[in-house]
Amino acid sequence: MDDLADLAVLAVSMVAALFGVTLVGAGEVTGLAALLVGVLGFAYLKVDLDAVGATDDAGEQAAAEDDPLTVLRDRYARGEIGRDEFERRLDDLLETDPVERERDRDEEPLLEDR
Repeated sequence: MDDLADLAVLAVSMVAALFGVTLVGAGEVTGLAALLVGVLGFAYLKVDLDAVGATDDAGEQAAAEDDPLTVLRDRYARGEIGRDEFERRLDDLLETDPVERERDRDEEPLLEDR
């Protein structure tokens, strides 16, 4: 529903702006009101889209911070765990990573049909 409302605001803003430009071009001062409605509509859409983008960026950043590999690297960088512990946990993470398992499966030699 929100997308439909945004489309309606966009349509009204475009019509109002075009109508206002036409009236101002014809010498009618009342065209400034229509032009103002159009500009305010575009400003509303700009603010609305910026708010949506900021929310998406925050969600992606939070997901990246919760990534186990990122947490492990951060703990190692802060000195909370030593090199041996880091490497052991890294190996454990990579063994459970579905992408890594798929890559290992692709690298295994295939048995030839006899």
